[in-house]
Amino acid sequence: MPLKYGVGIREVNMVLGMTHGVLTMIFCLVLSIVWTQKTLTTNGCIAVFIASLIPCGAFVAEKQLKRTQECNV
Repeated sequence: MPLKYGVGIREVNMVLGMTHGVLTMIFCLVLSIVWTQKTLTTNGCIAVFIASLIPCGAFVAEKQLKRTQECNV
């Protein structure tokens, strides 16, 4: 955003925006595969998705998933 509005370079914003969108779609696809294979419960998948929307929420979700995995082993 600083490059777009501060310097007037719009191409960087387009490339980063497209990359972010593609990675988000890949994340949703992988999460749906995890859900259909019953690797993670429905509530777990919903919690991971919501955590992905919150800044730094992925770190919290990862910690919880690791803790859950350690308990199941």
